[in-house]
Amino acid sequence: MIKGQKLSFALGEPIFLNCFNDKKIRRCYPFKLKDIYRINNYFLFINRDNYQINFKSQESIVAMTSLLKESFQDEDNIDELFNAINGDNFTEVLDDIKRVNGIYSEKTDTEKKIESLANKDKEIDWYTSVNSIMAYTNNSIEDIKNMTLIQFNKCLSFVGKRVNWEYKISTINMVEKPEEYIDESEHPLSPTLDDDNKHKMTMDDISDFLGR
Repeated sequence: MIKGQKLSFALGEPIFLNCFNDKKIRRCYPFKLKDIYRINNYFLFINRDNYQINFKSQESIVAMTSLLKESFQDEDNIDELFNAINGDNFTEVLDDIKRVNGIYSEKTDTEKKIESLANKDKEIDWYTSVNSIMAYTNNSIEDIKNMTLIQFNKCLSFVGKRVNWEYKISTINMVEKPEEYIDESEHPLSPTLDDDNKHKMTMDDISDFLGR
């Protein structure tokens, strides 16, 4: 994946990938929130670790072909795209597609259990998430459906910070040490740093949300 595309991620624009054997740079289009169910199904039928085994199952062939066609919409020749992928770069292509969509590679069972316990009290369901964004922004249901997962998560994070900030501002006169009660980093528009140690949305999370 080519670096320096944060604005494209924020706008839900295609992301340039350079992980192909023919050295051609291609634009990868992110799925919209309304399509998350479909991309989840594609990955369920694709073996990430064994490229060749995917050609032994009709379901896997259909899933791979559909995923590539929808991700790389500018490509008219799907055979050319398949020729630019082999066992050496297949995992990288899949992982880049996931990153473009705000989906991160699955962790080990132990890591999942630790993360699940650490985030148990922080998780909210789709209904609460969607309604929170609608209540605190001008986004309609249609707007939310057409967000990418990355946009949705960033918007939800902003709403959470806004709610926290408004609550603290309204109650600051009641605390003993107001100077220690709130700081600039809690402001909704304060700069935020990406933290790879924080919980990320995974395919398992999406399956759980979808009730699979």
